[in-house]
Amino acid sequence: MRLPQTTQHYRSSGTTRIFYQRSFRSAVGVFFDLGKAYKSTWKFGIMRNLHNAGLRSRLPLFIESFLKNRQFHVRLGSSYSDLFNQEMGVPQGSILSVTLFGLKINSIVKTISPGVECSLYVDDFLICYRSKHIHIIEHHLQQCLNKLADWADTNGFKFSPSKTVCVHFSLLKPHSESTLLLNGTPVPVVEETKFLGVIFDRKLSFIPHIIHLKDKCTKALNLLRVLAHTSWGADQETLLHLYRSLIRSKLDYGCIVYGSARGTYLRMFDPIQNHALRLCMGAYNTSPASSLCVEANEPPLYFRRKNCHCSIA
Repeated sequence: MRLPQTTQHYRSSGTTRIFYQRSFRSAVGVFFDLGKAYKSTWKFGIMRNLHNAGLRSRLPLFIESFLKNRQFHVRLGSSYSDLFNQEMGVPQGSILSVTLFGLKINSIVKTISPGVECSLYVDDFLICYRSKHIHIIEHHLQQCLNKLADWADTNGFKFSPSKTVCVHFSLLKPHSESTLLLNGTPVPVVEETKFLGVIFDRKLSFIPHIIHLKDKCTKALNLLRVLAHTSWGADQETLLHLYRSLIRSKLDYGCIVYGSARGTYLRMFDPIQNHALRLCMGAYNTSPASSLCVEANEPPLYFRRKNCHCSIA
């Protein structure tokens, strides 16, 4: 397998870009997991961040009254426990919880060392560094891990030591032992991990993600098989709507990332779309796939992936 001359992965927010070029032989990414992120959010820290953002007058007072004097109890059958004050955290399910949590965690990017790439989406966070030499990568990442540990202690968060993992992206032989430490605990080195719903493997072949996605779409096909009965099944428009919402949406998500995989791997999705369109259109098994796409007004999957790459670029 040859390393592509230039392969780019862009986050939708535009804040993170990770480049793999020929001159950089490897990259190491650390994927973090915040334990009980919403429950451990520091209320006073939220008010301090609001003040630092320049918000004054009634809005901070409203948010302060929204956060304070909250109580909870536990129900077991018909019995209730005593009331306890919720000293930390934001109420889950509230319309303001995600915004307040994002306001509190956004300061984590300020601790990142120069040259270290990062990606943050709500509580999903990673750092990455690339170089020809693994000891240089480990040196920069370890400095960044020390700063992140101090930030977590200052802001009341805690990284899960068992779910925070490290992946060495390289075509060369990986290092089986990790020398990166987070709060004195070695960060486990894994072959693959899931980040924002996409499984990243060590060689960035995306084979584990493609296999996982194919299994999910195959299970969703069972619903179309049931509803596509010739005598009492749903009509064509309803079946196509179900295909687009239950199957095509899964295939479209993350295609800007896993679309860089080999064409032979990506063609594993074509039979899923062809089978789904045959069920929706009531066509024979021998019907050409190109004709099914025209009748259903559905472009082929490779064209959708190509169009997605062009729109991002």
